[in-house]
Parts: sequence; C-alpha cells; structure tokens
Amino acid sequence: MATDYDCSDFATQEEAQEYLEPGDPYGLDADNDGIACEDLPSGGGGGGGSGSGSSEPPPPPEPPKLKKAVAKRVARAKALHFDRLHRQVAGVAFNGCSRQSKYRIDCRFQTDGRTSDLETRCTLRVIVRGEGIFASAKLRPYCQRDRILSFERAEAEMEAEADYIAEKPAHLFGLRRQSRTVIVGEATWTQKKTVRERCSVELAAVLLNSDVVEVRSRYLECFPV
Repeated sequence: MATDYDCSDFATQEEAQEYLEPGDPYGLDADNDGIACEDLPSGGGGGGGSGSGSSEPPPPPEPPKLKKAVAKRVARAKALHFDRLHRQVAGVAFNGCSRQSKYRIDCRFQTDGRTSDLETRCTLRVIVRGEGIFASAKLRPYCQRDRILSFERAEAEMEAEADYIAEKPAHLFGLRRQSRTVIVGEATWTQKKTVRERCSVELAAVLLNSDVVEVRSRYLECFPV
C-alpha cells in the first residue's frame, strides 16, 4: 500500500522538500511555486528550501509616509513667504491639500491684490516632499494681472470731454465703476441761446488694450429752465 504524506508529517520545511516529487503526488506544494510546506519552520538544512534559513539580515523598514499636517504647515509657510515678498498681493487663502504619493502632498493657496491701476490674482501650488515629520517645499505660482482704469484718470478724461461738448466748464458727477476698465458718470451745464437751458450728457470712460482712455458720450439733452 502506497504511503500518503502531508505537511503535518514533517518537522521542517527542508524535510518536506525532500518528498516533493514531480507532479506533487502528495499535495505538498499548494501554490505550485516549487517550495513544499512553506509554513513549516526551517531546520537550517541544505534541502531545496526557500532560503528562509539564510543568515542575511532582514531589509530595513520603509520610511514613514509624510504626515499631512506637517505638509500643510510647511506649505502655508512657503505661501506666506511669497505674500510678504510681493507687494501686489496681500493675504493668503487656503484651498486644500491632496496626497499624490506616500512621500508627496500638494497644497494650493489663493492670493490677490489691487492698486489704482492694476489687479493681481495668484494661484500658489506648493509641492511638499518628505518622510514622517520631515519635509521640504517647492512653490509654483501662477499670477494673472489685469489693468484697471483708476477714478483719477477717468475723471480727468471725462471732464475734458464734457467741457468740449458744453463748450464751457461742465459739472461732472455720479462717477461709478462698471467694470475694471469702464467708469461711467454724467455731466451737466447751463447754456443760453434763445432761452436758458439745462443740459446733461452721459459719459463712459473706457480703458482700451492700447492703454488709451476713450470717453464715449450718449443721451445729450437740454431742457428750458
């Protein structure tokens, strides 16, 4: 009668390996990788084992993944440094962080500013790399700048146009911003031809791409007073 073996019949993996025959008639190699009874302890022998009895030291553990709180703190410091260096913007708004890998986290911030003739908006992408609580950051800013028509410049151009239309000094009032490049208002004056009249005109100062301010007029009306 043929003898049937299983892994419980052996004390070590090396011993089981000696009974691993072609075709594995005893079912000692469940995953068909050529190694019999892998869960048995190694006896340190020289049978065709997996090398588990080697004297080589185990590989070092992987470094800990970068902590998100650390990445956020380092990224914010980088963004604030950018804000301090650039006078065109003021204030930093946090837009969140996202993990790209075990050792990389990207954070985003927004900052903007406005002068009398320029509006600046910057998106700040901060790439943080590191391990555990140790991290370094690289800043990649993207800024967009748009010209703005200032009230002072618009008022000067609109007054000149109103005086030209009235053929005398006119009174400019009601200036208000319609967009970054358009300011509107009205001008009034009195005149006497056959009768005394009160006249008014609507004006719009427009900043063109050529940086020239063009003043447009409409609704010129005169009424007896």
